[in-house]
Amino acid sequence: MLAIENRQRIGTQQQKKVM
Repeated sequence: MLAIENRQRIGTQQQKKVM
């Protein structure tokens, strides 16, 4: 569960960086 949450968190951070 933690791994999935971490993955989602990283994905959101990457998207924000791209934007």
